[in-house]
Amino acid sequence: MLEINQYPYHKISSDKMLELEYIEDVLKSGQTSGNQYQANKVSDILKKDFNFKNVLLTPSATAALEMMALLLNIGPGDEVIMPSFTFVSTANAFALRGAKVVFADIEEKTLNLCPQSLEKSITEKTKACVVIHYGGVAADLTKIQNICIKNNIILLEDAAQCIGSQYDDKFLGSFGSLACLSFHQSKNIQCGEGGALLINDNKYIDAARIIQEKGTNRFDFKSGKANKYVWQSLGSSYLMPELSAAYLRAQLTHWKPWQVERIKVWNSYYKCLKVFSDKGLCKIASLHDKVAHNAHIFWLVLPEANIKEDFIDFMNAHSVQVATHYEPLHKSKAAEKFALNYQKLNVTESIVEGLVRLPIYSQLSEDLNNIILALNKFFKELQ
Repeated sequence: MLEINQYPYHKISSDKMLELEYIEDVLKSGQTSGNQYQANKVSDILKKDFNFKNVLLTPSATAALEMMALLLNIGPGDEVIMPSFTFVSTANAFALRGAKVVFADIEEKTLNLCPQSLEKSITEKTKACVVIHYGGVAADLTKIQNICIKNNIILLEDAAQCIGSQYDDKFLGSFGSLACLSFHQSKNIQCGEGGALLINDNKYIDAARIIQEKGTNRFDFKSGKANKYVWQSLGSSYLMPELSAAYLRAQLTHWKPWQVERIKVWNSYYKCLKVFSDKGLCKIASLHDKVAHNAHIFWLVLPEANIKEDFIDFMNAHSVQVATHYEPLHKSKAAEKFALNYQKLNVTESIVEGLVRLPIYSQLSEDLNNIILALNKFFKELQ
């Protein structure tokens, strides 16, 4: 028998020498607050490697989402559509401004926002749609963009899980007027806690810089465009500390090779489970031709909740830690006060009953055989 927790759900990838080097540079500089040298270096990498237009580093993706709501002047009377199958930060950002969150259903093949459900959720109060690319796999952006344009709705991307993922040869985070990335410890590239606001519509740049700096024109003051800075609008402290940016800079130098290793793991799972999926023993992702993902998550859906529990117990007994995921937000207590849904969310409710995520991290590609053996054994016994 293998040691307990030999295969945890997640391990961070690290280049300790380079991370320590950049952190030491910050300590030597004496500049540890936001928007300093290291933050500028990270922004440059994100622009160069991913072709992002404008990047503001934030303390979290949550903070970037809150900035989006402020930039759009979201308030009471507005409605913002998003899938119920997402992290609570996506909803909180807009509920905090007084808007009603409208929950739409997801597609079974990707667990992303269903375009048809989006269309059914639109009213005269709809101001924006937030698309989540679950597990780093792109939603159907062609259809969703067309719906937003047709109905004069602002498209936003919660690309928290998506560093390195693409749709139609463009990196996710490039499609909405605004988008966010997450660099939380759980992500492919991380700095403990961190995020970024991506600005694809230039009309938001100046206002975003003011919001990021507590609602002041401090950016203009630091760049010599103003002789003092003053309160100009609502805002908050939405800056990534320089120590976090230094760590993130080191991480980003490895995003390509680490992603390659994760994709090896993802492909191994897919090859193993496609056989059982074809027999109706589980469901796995079905990818569109335009999608190039970053292997952030490998999920499968078991046919029933009791089979899911059996699967979790079986994998734990084989020292493989698996994880469930989001509980539908429309079923939460807070949704009674802050949210609406104009239709039944049948796919969302059915999927979460059987959803399980498998371990995936770059180091795992070297030693995956035991997990594949365990998967094969479980599903062969299930037949």
